[in-house]
Amino acid sequence: MLTGIATQWNDSFREWEIYSDDEDINGDLTLRWRTGDDWTEWQYQFGDHYGTIKQKWNNDPSQWEVRGDNQLVTMRAIWKGDSRHWRISGPDSQFDFECNYGNTWDEWKLKNGEDYFIIYTYWTGDPREWIIEEDLEDSYSFTEKMAMVFLAIYNSSPRE
Repeated sequence: MLTGIATQWNDSFREWEIYSDDEDINGDLTLRWRTGDDWTEWQYQFGDHYGTIKQKWNNDPSQWEVRGDNQLVTMRAIWKGDSRHWRISGPDSQFDFECNYGNTWDEWKLKNGEDYFIIYTYWTGDPREWIIEEDLEDSYSFTEKMAMVFLAIYNSSPRE
């Protein structure tokens, strides 16, 4: 079970550490190209899970794809230009993920019936460290969970 994600360095949002409730299973999420200003390709590793996250089209941050564990998960903004509301589509499901408040980027949640997945900053206004709370059935893949985590941290973090 995922429990958190935090930047590896205090002054950079290019490398992240992923935490779980099992101390022996942790991972990372990093920019594919760590130099330059290309924020369109990422890669992650967590236990036995490996994958990539890519912006689907050049110059269009409203559509992304996650490829991992032999799955393709797509993420697209519900309304063009609004990065607070997303539709995530996996192999067998589709659900919405959104920023919980209109005036702050500190909390995101899954909107799919009674399913519970929420990610929020440890300190209000500081996007370097996030807490993840989830109570999801096995019908959500790790790839779909990574899609939600990525959307929260990517849209809430400065590009530096």
